[in-house]
Amino acid sequence: MTKEKIETFYNFETSLHKKEVRNSREKVSKLIADDFIEFGKSGSIFNKQSILDELEAETFDLEIKVSDFEVKELSANVILVTYTSTAPDRDNRTVYSTNRSSIWILRDDRWQMVFHQGTKK
Repeated sequence: MTKEKIETFYNFETSLHKKEVRNSREKVSKLIADDFIEFGKSGSIFNKQSILDELEAETFDLEIKVSDFEVKELSANVILVTYTSTAPDRDNRTVYSTNRSSIWILRDDRWQMVFHQGTKK
C-alpha cells in the first residue's frame, strides 16, 4: 500500500469527522454510497438517508483523534480501513474510544464508503 493511498483514505475518513462536512448533505452524499449501511457504536443500524438526516441536524463539534490507522486493499477497487477514534461524548466531559472499520468501493471513478462499523472499546 502506497503512502499516498493511505493518506487518501485517511483524508476521506477524517473529513467525515469535521462539522463542516458532517452538516453538509452534499458533501456527505459524495462520500457515502446510496447502498451505505452502518452498525453504530450505539448498536443502531443506519442507512444513507438516516445518516444524512442525523448529521445535518448535529449541533456539536467534537475533536476526534485517530490512532492505529490501517488500510488494506481487498481487491483493486475495494479497500478496508480500520482505526481507533477517541473523542469526548456529547457532554464534552466523558472521553471514549471506538474501534472503527469502513469499506470503500471504487465506482464510476469515485471512492465511496459502503459500510462502516463503530464498536466501543
